[in-house]
Amino acid sequence: MKTILVPTDYSEVANNASRYAIELSKHLGAKLILFHAYHRRVLLSSLPLIFADKELEKFNIERLKAEEYNIKHECCEELEPESRVYNGNAMDGILKVIKEVQVEYIVTRTHR
Repeated sequence: MKTILVPTDYSEVANNASRYAIELSKHLGAKLILFHAYHRRVLLSSLPLIFADKELEKFNIERLKAEEYNIKHECCEELEPESRVYNGNAMDGILKVIKEVQVEYIVTRTHR
């Protein structure tokens, strides 16, 4: 099965890319992976960093799961999108997903 990776920052332009990827996925019968990279802001104390990382990860997972839900229930019940979040540089995260899963296509925005 072919796989399409869709990086998102939740902007309207990224949402347009997601809609395109959904249609491409339906046309190709491909698996859809939604991807979001995030990083924490620098904090002055080391103690809150562990808490901040966990909360930030939880927030991003929930947000991407909401995107999955919207795709499945508002658009395409036949699609089973998967979500991946990455704490760090977006390109590093995309390369990690590509290594873990055989990705044939990446659909992303081109500008804001």
